Amino acid sequence: GRCRRIARRNSRPNTPRIQCKPPPRPARPLLRRPGIGAHVRKRSSARPGAPARGAMKIFRRSNLSSQGNFSPKAVVPLGSFAAVKPLTQKELEATMKEIGSKVQPWDSTRIVLVKPLQDAARNHGQVQLMKDTAAAGDGMLMAVKRMPTRWMCMGPADFDLKYPTASEKPWQDIGFVQHLGSVGFPYVCQLHDVFRSDSETFVATSFCSEGDLFGW
Repeated sequence: GRCRRIARRNSRPNTPRIQCKPPPRPARPLLRRPGIGAHVRKRSSARPGAPARGAMKIFRRSNLSSQGNFSPKAVVPLGSFAAVKPLTQKELEATMKEIGSKVQPWDSTRIVLVKPLQDAARNHGQVQLMKDTAAAGDGMLMAVKRMPTRWMCMGPADFDLKYPTASEKPWQDIGFVQHLGSVGFPYVCQLHDVFRSDSETFVATSFCSEGDLFGW
C-alpha cells in the first residue's frame, strides 16, 4: 500500500523522510434509536405516523387485570400518551397530600400475608404478597410494601421535615404511581390504598406476576 511505498523510499540514503498518514475514514452517518418515529430516516413507512418498516417497534405489555397480571395480547404504542400534560411539582405535592390525608387503618384480619416477595432495604421494609379477603371471589392478590412509620412519618410534609436530604422519597413514588394511574397510563401498577397500623405503614398496589423490568 501507500505506507509501504513510502517506507521503501525513506530507506534510501540522502532522501527526505516522509511521514505516512493513513487517509481519513469517511464519517459514519448519525444513527439514532430505531422505532422513535421522526428519528427513523431509513425505510420509512408509506403511512404517515406509522412505525418504520424494519425498525424496532417499541411496545409494552399492558392491560393489568384486577390481580395485576399482564396480558401479552394487549399492547399499546409508546407514543399513545405523548399528548398527556407533564406533571408539575405543585400537582405532585397536591396528589401526595391527598393520599396522606386518606390513609386507612390497617386490618390484619382482612388483608392476610401469603408470602414475602423481596426486601426493601432502602425503605427499611419488605415487599410482601398479600390477599385482600374482602374482595369478590377468592380475594385479590396485592403487592404490599411494608415500612416502619418512623421512616414514612405521618405524611409527605412530615417526611420532608424529618429527612430533607434522603435519597429515597417514598411519598413521591406513591404520588407518581397515583398520578400515572389517574391518567390511564398502562405501564404502572395500580395503587389500591395506603394503610397504617400502630408502628407500620403499608402501601398496597396491584400484583404483577411476570417479574420486574430487569428480567424482561
